[in-house]
Amino acid sequence: MTDKYGHAWAKVEAPASKFRKVGLLDTHLASLTGIKAVAREAGIEPFQPMCLAEVCAGLAGVDTPADELTLRQMLSKMVSSDHLQVINDGEIALAGALQDQPGVLVISGTGSIAWAASVSGHRVRVGGWDYLLGDEGSGYEIGSQVLRAVAAAHDGRTAPTILTEGVFKAFNVSDFASFLKA
Repeated sequence: MTDKYGHAWAKVEAPASKFRKVGLLDTHLASLTGIKAVAREAGIEPFQPMCLAEVCAGLAGVDTPADELTLRQMLSKMVSSDHLQVINDGEIALAGALQDQPGVLVISGTGSIAWAASVSGHRVRVGGWDYLLGDEGSGYEIGSQVLRAVAAAHDGRTAPTILTEGVFKAFNVSDFASFLKA
């Protein structure tokens, strides 16, 4: 929560809220938990719906106009605002990182996404479509490639790899059969 000048009043953590992963009910509960915690941290007694001047929610999984509408309708039951905006969490990270300047933001965590902003303010998104459709450079993809390399080396499809030792150590196993059970 920030004041009109962008100065942070409160910062809290809430449960995961990506609605395609946890479902709309858990997204609702996580969002409500976060909103109430931020209000309390800012010294505001939370009530439903909270009356706020403006709300911009950067949420994971806001990939289509239908997603935006669904989540805006959900949030409108928790907060009352004439200016309620719902956007992808990567886009809000872009705004925070670049502060309305042109540039590129690449996020590589569990998933991956890239956003760019032009001088004119036009924004472009690449990726962030989840692991099945291509989170190139994400922790998930890199980890999967490491495990595939260890399996291929075990099978003799590729040369041995130094990755095997690290994987076995990370899983606290001494051989491939034990790794499969880990």
